[in-house]
Amino acid sequence: MTFVASVIFAVFSIASLQGGGAAAVSASPEQRPTVFVVMAEKRAEYELALTGMREIFQGEVEDFDLARDPERVQAFITRVTTYQPDLIVTFGSPAYRIIRARAGSVPVMFSMVAYPHKLCAAHEEPWGIALEVDSGSVATYLAALSRDEIPAGSRCRVGVIYNPELSSGMIERLILAGPELGIEFVTCAVHSKKESLRSIEDLVRKVDLFFLIPDPLMAGGKVFDRLRLECFRHHRPIVGFSRQYLSMGCAACIGPDYRSIGRSTGEEANAFLENPGTARSGIVYPSRAETMIDRDVATRLQFKIPEDLESRLPPWLKLE
Repeated sequence: MTFVASVIFAVFSIASLQGGGAAAVSASPEQRPTVFVVMAEKRAEYELALTGMREIFQGEVEDFDLARDPERVQAFITRVTTYQPDLIVTFGSPAYRIIRARAGSVPVMFSMVAYPHKLCAAHEEPWGIALEVDSGSVATYLAALSRDEIPAGSRCRVGVIYNPELSSGMIERLILAGPELGIEFVTCAVHSKKESLRSIEDLVRKVDLFFLIPDPLMAGGKVFDRLRLECFRHHRPIVGFSRQYLSMGCAACIGPDYRSIGRSTGEEANAFLENPGTARSGIVYPSRAETMIDRDVATRLQFKIPEDLESRLPPWLKLE
């Protein structure tokens, strides 16, 4: 798997182990629902999500590692046919693609998926937990980071370069969430890495900081190197989507809290199995996120991160 793909779809980190309370399904032992959780391969972040799901879901949870092996896939489908679980939950896009068409009448919900609207077929209503952090949480974090840098009554201008074929939905959600929190997203749509390279310097000059989204056109290689260079030249901090980017020159990051995503998955499974006839929730974007800062990088960029940043953040965005 390439570096960029690994960053985007595994998000390269072991996330926070915190999570809030939630109601779980109440059922007698003989009525406990059964959920099969399946992943295409074992990953540390999937294991964290599975732990979070088990904390919330009080039915039976059986987990399966397909190991990208056709024989294991067939063995799993045979078990599904034989035991007919109440629900299948797939962790990650590959597992969903493998299982969705083979699950028969058993409902399938995805979790830990980046860009879920691209995952499902045109006739299919997406249902599950996204990897993308809720746009309101992102805007809240950016506002808290920039509060001491932006004059009172002014908006913080946040630059984002994106591929509209992949990330337009994310950008629309960010733009809607920004104004109430004093954030103005200044966006630039590109369709190739060459366009990205040409756009970086001009956009960096127009903004107060840059938010790096998990888009393959921006997340690694020469494009990211150029972005980092221009941001250092113009003293503009980069906020990344994963803790891995702190070691690559970002001043801060906001990324998924995998255990919390698992808990959200358990909550959604509970709600569905308590009343299967109700409408499904569609795509759920987690509000809880992992946040981190690098004050040394911020100082080199002459960007002042508030000393009391942690106290300004809501509990679901607590700094690591």
